[in-house]
Amino acid sequence: MTIGVLAAFFNGFFSSVRSGFIKHHLVNTDSIIAAWISSVIALLITLPLLLIIEPLVMPTQFWTDVIVVSMMNALTAVFTVKALKKGDLSIIDPLRSLVPVFVLLCGPFILNEYPDMFGLLGVLSIIAGSYLLELRKTGLGILSPVKALWRHPGAPYMIVNTLLWGVSSTVSKRAIIGTSTTHYIIALSSFMALFLTIAALFRIRTTHLKVAHFSFSKQIAPLFIIGFLGAAIHYCQAIAMTYMLAVYVIAIKRLDLIFSIIIGKIFFRESSFGFRFAAGVLMITGTFIILFF
Repeated sequence: MTIGVLAAFFNGFFSSVRSGFIKHHLVNTDSIIAAWISSVIALLITLPLLLIIEPLVMPTQFWTDVIVVSMMNALTAVFTVKALKKGDLSIIDPLRSLVPVFVLLCGPFILNEYPDMFGLLGVLSIIAGSYLLELRKTGLGILSPVKALWRHPGAPYMIVNTLLWGVSSTVSKRAIIGTSTTHYIIALSSFMALFLTIAALFRIRTTHLKVAHFSFSKQIAPLFIIGFLGAAIHYCQAIAMTYMLAVYVIAIKRLDLIFSIIIGKIFFRESSFGFRFAAGVLMITGTFIILFF
């Protein structure tokens, strides 16, 4: 389980750093083009793994699951760029902490996974921490944070992402169980690059967007890092899924909230740091409940 915890933790850390790079470097970049280029880079980083694995005959269910997860991840890649371009990192990124709610709902049906009492308490603590992030800022009323999040320009994209991540996380574990993590990552990266290439070509054709206007000299380095982090995120999550319940992996992954809040404060000078950090501590408490009870 220790390996699974570390993999889930680094999954969250890499996700937070990746969000910071997107927020800082891709403000003026088309969302679909940015997601496409970073996915192709992630695929190029992943392909050398073919040299160290043995060919396997995959069942039909594996390919179905990978295609579904790839399509969802392609959408979330575009929506993440859109959300972070429109809103504060320390408000938008922590919305991903709601993903365990949807994993809790999907897990029993797709994976037949049920957390125990302490595990459920830990997950609920993480969810509560994410909810408290906006409670002080939005004023009175128990539903005021929800209303404020929907009014925030980048929030709708990230809330849709939480739904997609909740489903894709459970489906991805089913795919991983039937094969190896390396085979899964290669297949996932390949289909994501394919779907985003189709989306990018359609985007260029319908909007007459000129890729030549894309500043490769200034943006290729950040996109390479974003693509590398994307590959690392998928690999860490796949490893963690082999050791832990899907809902525990996603809950522990949400520790990246702390990094997002700190990055938002240091690099983007975002406000309400103290209260957001306190809410993050509540989420960390939930993680320790999962680990040690």
